[in-house]
Amino acid sequence: MTRRQLALFAGLDDAHKAAVRHVYESSFPLALRAPWEEITAGRPDELLLVLEDGESPELPPVGLALVRHLGTTSMSFLRYFVIDAERRGGGHGSALWSALVGHLRQFERSMLLLDVEDPDGRAEDSPERRDDLRRIEFYRRHGVHMLAVREYAPPDHGQDGEEPRLLLMGASLTHESTDSHKLGPAPTGSALREAVTAVYRDRYGLEADDPAVRATLRASGL
Repeated sequence: MTRRQLALFAGLDDAHKAAVRHVYESSFPLALRAPWEEITAGRPDELLLVLEDGESPELPPVGLALVRHLGTTSMSFLRYFVIDAERRGGGHGSALWSALVGHLRQFERSMLLLDVEDPDGRAEDSPERRDDLRRIEFYRRHGVHMLAVREYAPPDHGQDGEEPRLLLMGASLTHESTDSHKLGPAPTGSALREAVTAVYRDRYGLEADDPAVRATLRASGL
């Protein structure tokens, strides 16, 4: 069995850092990609993790996950999660996901949230739509729920000015199952309202009285 381990990006040597940068920049379009200098700036509320091949530590990491902790809440937001395209299909995605969930639970994070591109905004037979659906299915397979949030419209956060249509997903990290990697139910009611406002505020910089936030809460019945 292949041994994989989670590591901090900051602890890598320069060659491995360059390899991780290549994985990141080759995996996301400009519309969804923050500048590399931003995600490696070492913000105190962010954590950039990589998955290393424990059997061959000389090889570059197989993937990365960038998480932002949402203000004073116990919720976290997954900004980026990706496996090197040339090394997909070997269970690396599931391994990185399991390691990430375990890490967040170790620090008593209560909920993991993320957004994905809306496949309904794509041409029916486009490769981009297939990629969107594949990504959503991966998260659903690992216990993440599509949340009952309507008119979710964060501001542009890429580098080309495009504002892609996004959907909000998430799941509770608290659980009563004997399966340590099983996620809990989707937030609803006041918990969902708190999650939406925290994402807008602490991920995208929009306060609760911003028109975009109010429109999302109103459309979602929150």
